[in-house]
Amino acid sequence: MTATTARATTAGATAGSVVGPLADTAPGRERRRGAERVASPRTFLMCRPEYFDVVYQINPWMDVSVPVDTTRAVAQWERLRETYLEHGHTVHLIEPEPGLPDMVYAANGGVVVNGVALAPRFLHRERRAEGPAYGRWFAAAARAGLLGPGGVCLGQAAEVNEGEGDLLLAGRYLLAGTGFRTSRAAHRELDARLGLARDGIRVVSLDLVDPRYYHLDTALAVLDVPAAVPAGGVVPADLLVPAGGAVPGGAVPGGAMPDGAVPGGAVPGGGDGAAPGGAVPGGAVPGGGDGAAPGGAVPGGAVPGGGDGAAPGPLVAYLPEAFSPESREMLRDLFPDAIVADPGDAAVLGLNAVSDGLHVYLDARATGMHARLRERGFEPVGIEIDELAKGGGGVKCCTLVIRPSDGRPGPTRSASTQFALTQPAPSAPVPRTSDPALPDHP
Repeated sequence: MTATTARATTAGATAGSVVGPLADTAPGRERRRGAERVASPRTFLMCRPEYFDVVYQINPWMDVSVPVDTTRAVAQWERLRETYLEHGHTVHLIEPEPGLPDMVYAANGGVVVNGVALAPRFLHRERRAEGPAYGRWFAAAARAGLLGPGGVCLGQAAEVNEGEGDLLLAGRYLLAGTGFRTSRAAHRELDARLGLARDGIRVVSLDLVDPRYYHLDTALAVLDVPAAVPAGGVVPADLLVPAGGAVPGGAVPGGAMPDGAVPGGAVPGGGDGAAPGGAVPGGAVPGGGDGAAPGGAVPGGAVPGGGDGAAPGPLVAYLPEAFSPESREMLRDLFPDAIVADPGDAAVLGLNAVSDGLHVYLDARATGMHARLRERGFEPVGIEIDELAKGGGGVKCCTLVIRPSDGRPGPTRSASTQFALTQPAPSAPVPRTSDPALPDHP
């Protein structure tokens, strides 16, 4: 299949801010339907591993004593890119930069929701120059219209934030990992700067505890979202759950519930206005913190996982052992139908996967996960990527999802005002993380 390649630069751009080969797009980007699953075209950002090597150790996968075959890494990466094109997806490219061997792991290069891009701020000194590089690409992409109408780049994060490595959009939830790289303070920054609440998206913080799974995308994969939730991640207004706790499908505008139910989630007969099971009126759950309620309940009364009139929930796969007990409980409640991964599959980065709703692109060695996916109606697409795995990354690490805007008004740079005082100039030293749970690195 022949792909079309377009190269574009922007007015006044320096060599470092050239968008480069902007996109490869395969013809025939139709929605493809399997027996039950539907594949939807996606837009990705990737970086060719021209300078890939393992010359330092910042995760347990890296070993500087093991030789790296860069030519083989490039060939494996090219095959992944070609596979995306063959399945109807669009691939944008950012130019690799000398001295940044991990730049190939584009998923760490930021997050884009509804055309609003935020570049990362890396924890480790060795990767910090990647943040401005990806920020320049996002800024040029916004000017070129690649982020959709009104698309904007907000610059770099003020807090330690390693992009989609720790931030996975699952329908109305932005699953946000912390514990090794991205700080919990970054979760709050994302919520504010990206205008997530406006789009009906709630941040769910998840604590990682196994250093082998230092990023969320090594321990959890988002496989499918409800048909009503578009790939851009914006939840339609009629699916939003009002603060009163009304459930989609039976909610009455304004938050009141039908058949005499008490607004705010209280159920008649529950005693003293409380909902059964100890739920607190308004949908809040006692003991919540940092905006995410424990046990999977989400502020605002959202009902996780579907059922009893709620909109169906997303489907994920994850490795329970990679998470704290509290986060395991939250994942069980949010995603009761999730695929629980085998440790052997996770150990070959089998959860570091990309899904288009039908096809799941993942490491060819994760054969157990391939079988589990087939049982659920997916079509696994095995990718040989073991050379790039020497740096601690797989299929998803090489793939950042671009979610262009849908044309609705979104946040501008003014939305980041409250963080401006803590964000250093590009030439200034990166401040130590404000999250005491994260280790300090020079």
